[in-house]
Amino acid sequence: MSAPAPAPRVPNLLLHSSSRPGGSACQHALRRPAPAPVRASPGGTSSSSKPRLPPLPPLENESFDFCTDESCTISPAVAATARTLAMDVSRGAPTRPATGWTASAFQPGVRYTSDVRSFVGRDGYARCDWVGAVLADPASASVTVTRLRMAGPSTAEISWTLSGPPRGLPGGGGGGGGGGGGGPALTATVVSTFELDPITGRVAGHDDRVSFEGSPGPVRLAAATSRAAWAARRAAEDAAATGAKVLQSFGSMDGDEEDGGPGYTQDPTDPTKFFQGGPGGGNDGVMADAFAFAAVVALFWVLAQAWVSLEKVKF
Repeated sequence: MSAPAPAPRVPNLLLHSSSRPGGSACQHALRRPAPAPVRASPGGTSSSSKPRLPPLPPLENESFDFCTDESCTISPAVAATARTLAMDVSRGAPTRPATGWTASAFQPGVRYTSDVRSFVGRDGYARCDWVGAVLADPASASVTVTRLRMAGPSTAEISWTLSGPPRGLPGGGGGGGGGGGGGPALTATVVSTFELDPITGRVAGHDDRVSFEGSPGPVRLAAATSRAAWAARRAAEDAAATGAKVLQSFGSMDGDEEDGGPGYTQDPTDPTKFFQGGPGGGNDGVMADAFAFAAVVALFWVLAQAWVSLEKVKF
Protein backbone atom coordinates (compact mmCIF):
# COMPACT_ATOMS: atom_id res chain seq x y z
CA MET A 1 0.00 0.00 0.00
CA SER A 2 1.50 3.20 -1.15
CA ALA A 3 1.89 6.27 1.12
CA PRO A 4 -0.53 9.17 0.49
CA ALA A 5 0.79 11.95 -1.67
CA PRO A 6 1.97 14.99 0.29
CA ALA A 7 -0.24 18.07 0.14
CA PRO A 8 1.01 20.84 -2.13
CA ARG A 9 2.96 23.55 -0.28
CA VAL A 10 1.43 27.04 -0.29
CA PRO A 11 3.93 29.89 -0.09
CA ASN A 12 3.62 31.87 3.11
CA LEU A 13 3.55 35.52 2.10
CA LEU A 14 4.16 36.58 5.70
CA LEU A 15 7.45 34.67 5.96
CA HIS A 16 8.86 34.84 2.45
CA SER A 17 10.36 38.04 1.18
CA SER A 18 8.83 39.42 -1.98
CA SER A 19 10.81 40.19 -5.02
CA ARG A 20 10.84 43.85 -3.97
CA PRO A 21 13.71 44.66 -1.68
CA GLY A 22 13.17 46.21 1.69
CA GLY A 23 10.67 43.95 3.51
CA SER A 24 7.71 41.58 3.11
CA ALA A 25 4.80 41.92 0.74
CA CYS A 26 2.49 42.66 3.66
CA GLN A 27 4.75 45.44 4.82
CA HIS A 28 4.84 46.93 1.32
CA ALA A 29 1.09 46.82 1.13
CA LEU A 30 0.59 48.64 4.46
CA ARG A 31 3.40 51.12 4.21
CA ARG A 32 2.36 54.75 3.75
CA PRO A 33 4.56 57.79 3.40
CA ALA A 34 5.17 59.41 6.79
CA PRO A 35 3.94 62.99 7.10
CA ALA A 36 6.63 65.63 7.05
CA PRO A 37 7.39 66.97 10.54
CA VAL A 38 6.22 70.51 11.27
CA ARG A 39 8.41 72.52 13.58
CA ALA A 40 6.56 75.04 15.67
CA SER A 41 8.14 78.32 16.60
CA PRO A 42 7.90 79.71 20.15
CA GLY A 43 4.97 81.86 19.06
CA GLY A 44 3.00 78.85 17.87
CA THR A 45 3.42 79.36 14.10
CA SER A 46 5.33 77.27 11.63
CA SER A 47 9.01 78.09 11.41
CA SER A 48 8.84 78.00 7.60
CA SER A 49 6.70 81.17 7.64
CA LYS A 50 9.25 83.06 9.75
CA PRO A 51 12.04 84.88 7.89
CA ARG A 52 15.40 83.31 8.54
CA LEU A 53 18.04 85.65 9.90
CA PRO A 54 21.41 85.76 8.17
CA PRO A 55 24.20 83.99 10.06
CA LEU A 56 26.25 86.14 12.39
CA PRO A 57 29.90 86.76 11.58
CA PRO A 58 32.37 84.88 13.78
CA LEU A 59 33.60 86.48 16.98
CA GLU A 60 37.05 87.78 16.12
CA ASN A 61 39.90 87.82 18.64
CA GLU A 62 38.03 85.60 21.09
CA SER A 63 41.26 83.77 22.00
CA PHE A 64 43.64 86.63 21.25
CA ASP A 65 46.29 87.38 23.88
CA PHE A 66 45.58 90.97 24.97
CA CYS A 67 48.12 90.90 27.79
CA THR A 68 51.84 91.54 27.58
CA ASP A 69 53.22 89.92 30.69
CA GLU A 70 50.88 86.98 31.23
CA SER A 71 48.46 84.80 29.35
CA CYS A 72 44.96 86.29 29.15
CA THR A 73 41.79 84.91 27.64
CA ILE A 74 38.29 86.24 27.12
CA SER A 75 35.96 85.06 29.88
CA PRO A 76 33.02 82.87 28.75
CA ALA A 77 30.56 85.40 30.19
CA VAL A 78 32.03 88.22 28.09
CA ALA A 79 32.02 86.13 24.90
CA ALA A 80 28.43 85.00 25.51
CA THR A 81 27.25 88.58 26.04
CA ALA A 82 29.01 89.73 22.87
CA ARG A 83 27.15 87.11 20.84
CA THR A 84 23.86 87.96 22.57
CA LEU A 85 24.25 91.64 21.71
CA ALA A 86 25.08 90.81 18.10
CA MET A 87 21.97 88.63 17.89
CA ASP A 88 19.88 91.46 19.35
CA VAL A 89 21.19 93.85 16.71
CA SER A 90 20.56 91.32 13.94
CA ARG A 91 16.97 90.95 15.14
CA GLY A 92 16.42 94.70 14.89
CA ALA A 93 16.90 95.85 18.48
CA PRO A 94 18.01 99.37 17.40
CA THR A 95 14.66 99.83 15.62
CA ARG A 96 12.69 98.97 18.79
CA PRO A 97 15.07 99.76 21.66
CA ALA A 98 12.38 99.61 24.37
CA THR A 99 11.88 95.84 23.92
CA GLY A 100 14.50 94.65 21.43
CA TRP A 101 17.54 94.41 23.72
CA THR A 102 18.12 91.59 26.18
CA ALA A 103 17.61 93.47 29.44
CA SER A 104 19.55 90.98 31.55
CA ALA A 105 22.69 91.70 29.50
CA PHE A 106 22.84 95.32 30.78
CA GLN A 107 23.73 96.66 34.18
CA PRO A 108 21.04 98.86 35.79
CA GLY A 109 23.44 101.83 35.73
CA VAL A 110 24.71 101.34 32.16
CA ARG A 111 26.00 104.52 30.53
CA TYR A 112 25.08 105.24 26.91
CA THR A 113 26.97 107.76 24.76
CA SER A 114 26.93 108.83 21.13
CA ASP A 115 27.85 111.88 19.11
CA VAL A 116 24.47 113.51 19.86
CA ARG A 117 23.06 111.97 23.03
CA SER A 118 23.99 110.38 26.35
CA PHE A 119 22.14 109.01 29.36
CA VAL A 120 22.66 106.77 32.38
CA GLY A 121 20.38 103.89 33.30
CA ARG A 122 18.82 100.92 31.57
CA ASP A 123 15.46 102.72 31.37
CA GLY A 124 16.96 105.29 29.01
CA TYR A 125 16.87 102.81 26.12
CA ALA A 126 13.09 103.23 25.96
CA ARG A 127 13.70 106.73 24.51
CA CYS A 128 16.83 105.90 22.49
CA ASP A 129 14.72 105.71 19.33
CA TRP A 130 16.82 107.69 16.87
CA VAL A 131 16.11 105.19 14.10
CA GLY A 132 12.48 106.33 14.08
CA ALA A 133 13.66 109.90 13.57
CA VAL A 134 15.58 109.14 10.37
CA LEU A 135 13.51 106.34 8.79
CA ALA A 136 9.92 106.53 7.61
CA ASP A 137 9.11 102.97 8.71
CA PRO A 138 11.57 101.59 11.28
CA ALA A 139 9.68 98.26 11.49
CA SER A 140 10.58 97.47 7.88
CA ALA A 141 14.20 98.60 8.14
CA SER A 142 16.99 96.22 7.20
CA VAL A 143 19.64 95.64 9.89
CA THR A 144 22.72 93.55 9.12
CA VAL A 145 25.66 92.76 11.38
CA THR A 146 28.85 92.97 9.32
CA ARG A 147 31.51 92.41 11.98
CA LEU A 148 31.79 91.16 15.54
CA ARG A 149 35.11 91.39 17.30
CA MET A 150 36.73 91.76 20.71
CA ALA A 151 38.65 95.04 20.85
CA GLY A 152 39.98 94.18 24.31
CA PRO A 153 39.53 91.61 27.06
CA SER A 154 36.20 93.18 28.05
CA THR A 155 35.38 95.36 25.02
CA ALA A 156 33.10 94.08 22.26
CA GLU A 157 32.72 95.94 18.98
CA ILE A 158 29.77 95.30 16.66
CA SER A 159 29.64 96.87 13.20
CA TRP A 160 26.23 96.92 11.51
CA THR A 161 24.34 98.64 8.72
CA LEU A 162 20.87 100.14 8.67
CA SER A 163 18.89 100.81 5.49
CA GLY A 164 15.37 101.87 4.63
CA PRO A 165 13.25 104.70 3.23
CA PRO A 166 14.25 108.03 4.78
CA ARG A 167 11.90 110.30 6.67
CA GLY A 168 11.13 113.79 5.47
CA LEU A 169 11.92 113.33 1.77
CA PRO A 170 9.55 112.84 -1.21
CA GLY A 171 9.09 109.12 -1.76
CA GLY A 172 10.47 108.29 1.67
CA GLY A 173 7.26 108.22 3.64
CA GLY A 174 7.51 111.76 5.02
CA GLY A 175 5.32 111.82 8.06
CA GLY A 176 6.03 108.31 9.24
CA GLY A 177 3.75 106.27 7.02
CA GLY A 178 4.73 103.27 4.96
CA GLY A 179 8.08 103.12 3.28
CA GLY A 180 8.89 102.80 -0.33
CA GLY A 181 7.70 105.12 -3.05
CA GLY A 182 10.77 104.59 -5.21
CA GLY A 183 12.78 107.40 -3.59
CA PRO A 184 16.43 107.23 -2.55
CA ALA A 185 17.17 104.90 0.36
CA LEU A 186 18.99 105.80 3.52
CA THR A 187 22.04 103.73 4.44
CA ALA A 188 23.74 104.18 7.79
CA THR A 189 26.82 102.42 9.10
CA VAL A 190 27.06 102.09 12.87
CA VAL A 191 29.87 100.92 15.14
CA SER A 192 28.59 99.96 18.59
CA THR A 193 31.21 99.52 21.31
CA PHE A 194 30.23 97.75 24.52
CA GLU A 195 32.27 97.81 27.72
CA LEU A 196 31.53 94.56 29.56
CA ASP A 197 32.09 93.52 33.15
CA PRO A 198 34.92 90.96 33.00
CA ILE A 199 33.25 88.73 35.61
CA THR A 200 29.51 88.92 34.92
CA GLY A 201 29.76 89.93 31.27
CA ARG A 202 27.01 92.54 31.66
CA VAL A 203 27.19 95.81 29.73
CA ALA A 204 28.56 98.74 31.75
CA GLY A 205 29.02 101.15 28.84
CA HIS A 206 27.59 101.48 25.33
CA ASP A 207 28.81 103.88 22.65
CA ASP A 208 27.33 104.33 19.13
CA ARG A 209 29.07 106.04 16.23
CA VAL A 210 26.72 106.64 13.28
CA SER A 211 27.67 107.64 9.74
CA PHE A 212 25.37 108.39 6.79
CA GLU A 213 28.20 108.52 4.23
CA GLY A 214 26.66 105.68 2.19
CA SER A 215 23.57 107.75 1.34
CA PRO A 216 23.00 110.45 -1.30
CA GLY A 217 23.68 114.05 -0.29
CA PRO A 218 20.08 115.19 0.33
CA VAL A 219 19.36 112.03 2.29
CA ARG A 220 22.47 112.52 4.44
CA LEU A 221 21.48 116.12 5.17
CA ALA A 222 17.91 115.19 6.10
CA ALA A 223 19.03 112.27 8.30
CA ALA A 224 21.67 114.31 10.15
CA THR A 225 19.22 117.16 10.77
CA SER A 226 16.46 114.81 11.94
CA ARG A 227 18.78 112.98 14.30
CA ALA A 228 20.09 116.25 15.78
CA ALA A 229 16.53 117.51 16.28
CA TRP A 230 15.58 114.22 17.91
CA ALA A 231 18.52 114.49 20.32
CA ALA A 232 17.56 118.08 21.16
CA ARG A 233 13.99 117.05 22.00
CA ARG A 234 15.22 114.27 24.25
CA ALA A 235 17.69 116.63 25.95
CA ALA A 236 14.90 119.15 26.60
CA GLU A 237 12.76 116.40 28.08
CA ASP A 238 15.64 115.34 30.33
CA ALA A 239 16.20 118.92 31.46
CA ALA A 240 12.51 119.40 32.22
CA ALA A 241 12.38 116.15 34.19
CA THR A 242 15.48 117.09 36.15
CA GLY A 243 14.11 120.55 36.92
CA ALA A 244 10.82 119.09 38.08
CA LYS A 245 12.65 116.74 40.44
CA VAL A 246 14.71 119.60 41.88
CA LEU A 247 11.66 121.75 42.45
CA GLN A 248 9.83 118.83 43.97
CA SER A 249 12.68 118.33 46.42
CA PHE A 250 12.58 122.03 47.35
CA GLY A 251 8.83 121.79 47.81
CA SER A 252 9.16 118.83 50.12
CA MET A 253 11.72 120.76 52.21
CA ASP A 254 9.32 123.70 52.56
CA GLY A 255 6.34 121.48 53.18
CA ASP A 256 6.93 121.12 56.91
CA GLU A 257 7.11 124.86 57.39
CA GLU A 258 3.98 125.53 55.30
CA ASP A 259 2.14 122.88 57.28
CA GLY A 260 2.87 124.65 60.58
CA GLY A 261 6.34 123.44 61.34
CA PRO A 262 8.41 124.85 64.15
CA GLY A 263 9.51 128.46 63.83
CA TYR A 264 7.15 129.40 61.00
CA THR A 265 3.62 130.83 60.99
CA GLN A 266 2.06 132.02 57.75
CA ASP A 267 -0.04 135.17 58.00
CA PRO A 268 -3.18 134.76 55.87
CA THR A 269 -3.46 138.58 55.54
CA ASP A 270 0.08 139.02 54.21
CA PRO A 271 -0.28 140.64 50.73
CA THR A 272 3.19 139.50 49.63
CA LYS A 273 2.00 135.91 49.42
CA PHE A 274 0.70 136.71 45.94
CA PHE A 275 4.15 137.77 44.69
CA GLN A 276 7.08 135.62 43.69
CA GLY A 277 9.81 135.62 46.30
CA GLY A 278 7.64 137.16 49.01
CA PRO A 279 7.40 135.60 52.48
CA GLY A 280 4.19 133.89 51.51
CA GLY A 281 4.99 133.39 47.87
CA GLY A 282 4.69 129.92 46.33
CA ASN A 283 6.88 127.96 43.95
CA ASP A 284 4.90 128.70 40.77
CA GLY A 285 7.21 131.52 39.72
CA VAL A 286 10.29 129.43 40.41
CA MET A 287 8.82 126.63 38.32
CA ALA A 288 8.18 128.99 35.42
CA ASP A 289 11.72 130.38 35.60
CA ALA A 290 13.17 126.90 35.68
CA PHE A 291 11.24 125.81 32.59
CA ALA A 292 12.14 129.02 30.77
CA PHE A 293 15.81 128.49 31.53
CA ALA A 294 15.62 124.84 30.37
CA ALA A 295 13.92 125.93 27.14
CA VAL A 296 16.65 128.49 26.37
CA VAL A 297 19.40 125.97 27.08
CA ALA A 298 17.67 123.37 24.88
CA LEU A 299 17.33 125.91 22.04
CA PHE A 300 21.03 126.74 22.11
CA TRP A 301 21.84 123.02 22.25
CA VAL A 302 19.66 122.34 19.20
CA LEU A 303 21.38 125.06 17.21
CA ALA A 304 24.82 123.79 18.21
CA GLN A 305 24.04 120.18 17.34
CA ALA A 306 22.48 121.15 14.02
CA TRP A 307 25.59 123.15 13.14
CA VAL A 308 27.90 120.26 14.07
CA SER A 309 25.81 117.81 12.05
CA LEU A 310 25.79 120.06 9.00
CA GLU A 311 29.57 120.46 9.24
CA LYS A 312 29.95 116.65 9.15
CA VAL A 313 27.83 116.20 6.01
CA LYS A 314 29.90 115.88 2.86
CA PHE A 315 28.24 116.47 -0.48
